[in-house]
Amino acid sequence: GISVVRPLAVFPEYRTIVTQEAPGPTLQHVLAGATRIWASRRDAERAGRFCYLAGKWLNRFQQLTCKGKAPFSADDIRHYCNIRLSDLVASPGSGIDEHMRQGVLDWIETLSSQALRQDNTVAGCHNDYAPHNMIAGDGHLCVLDLGFFNYDSTVYDVCRFWHRLETFGQDPLVSGRRTGEFQEKFLAGYGHRVDRTAGAFRLAECRFVLSSMCTLQKGNAGSFARRRLNAYLYNRYLGWLTRAVGGSHG
Repeated sequence: GISVVRPLAVFPEYRTIVTQEAPGPTLQHVLAGATRIWASRRDAERAGRFCYLAGKWLNRFQQLTCKGKAPFSADDIRHYCNIRLSDLVASPGSGIDEHMRQGVLDWIETLSSQALRQDNTVAGCHNDYAPHNMIAGDGHLCVLDLGFFNYDSTVYDVCRFWHRLETFGQDPLVSGRRTGEFQEKFLAGYGHRVDRTAGAFRLAECRFVLSSMCTLQKGNAGSFARRRLNAYLYNRYLGWLTRAVGGSHG
């Protein structure tokens, strides 16, 4: 029930890989319907099955590419988060000032120290392991776009998929209970215990939250309803970040 698109050709001068077409809708499209509060139970069961397969795919992928144990390195996350925070500080109305930026960076340092003391496995990373890069057709899940592949902590791809489902749950028209069910289906397919309070997971989550905030902050186009929804989602993420930093000093 799981596969990856087959590469057909590579053009290094264009940094391009051509792959075989995978027919069917993206899992993003399937989840967009199945997470709505009015979605049918049948649609929810179908989406839950694909989330389970997404966990199964990731488990298999990491088994095949495993490099073994190594200390967790937070250098890339520190650099990425610092850039995103600077962008938000420079953006009017972001709710992030220099004081808040420094608070987040201090929190990241605390999480980095925690992550360094925790068990860590290095394996292949998709680096955009999210529903929009998966084709869900005829009970079969096919994963696309491994253009950002590298080797790093196994926590990144787990957190990326988990966080994307969490993003669905921020929408007021989405069933939070159903989103939670999909997250549990994903972890059941993954087959490993994931400590979402651990430093490494929280670091990865912070990275994805800041990425989402920057994307939403720039999303001024679209209908009035879309802009209002983007503002609502942005404020939810800002609240998450404020509570996280405040809790680290409590």
